[in-house]
Amino acid sequence: MSRVLSPSQIWGGPVVLGVLSLVGLVAALVADGWGDALSWLALTVPAVVSLWGFRRRREPEADGPTPTPGRRAVRPALPPHG
Repeated sequence: MSRVLSPSQIWGGPVVLGVLSLVGLVAALVADGWGDALSWLALTVPAVVSLWGFRRRREPEADGPTPTPGRRAVRPALPPHG
């Protein structure tokens, strides 16, 4: 069963992480003192979220099927153009 997601549900997280990265990079370039702390915080959040996502992706699912070594998923063929 799948549910339909709105564009804000799909793109909300990536946009927030992108804005945080941009704020962190700009703060690191132009500010001192509090700007350094802001840049560290703003750049740490996307890094931690990315590492958490990679770690979560590599853990096998408890109830899902175990993938067979050497087998890959096959994508369906695209319809002909024109």
